[in-house]
Amino acid sequence: MLKFEYFYSMSIASPCKLICRYDEKDLCIGCYRSKDEITAWIGMTDEQKLAVWKNIRFRKNRKPIQK
Repeated sequence: MLKFEYFYSMSIASPCKLICRYDEKDLCIGCYRSKDEITAWIGMTDEQKLAVWKNIRFRKNRKPIQK
């Protein structure tokens, strides 16, 4: 991969919060991604990354409030 191709592929920001712990549904409690989404992120197209962001927003809004 050429340097400019790498930077182009980084056009969609990662949702990573550097917490990297998982809940009972195997979702990261920091970024709300699945382990598969986290692993695949670097090779995803921008369209796939945007779909993950959409899933994150859905999951975050559905998350019960922690007491």
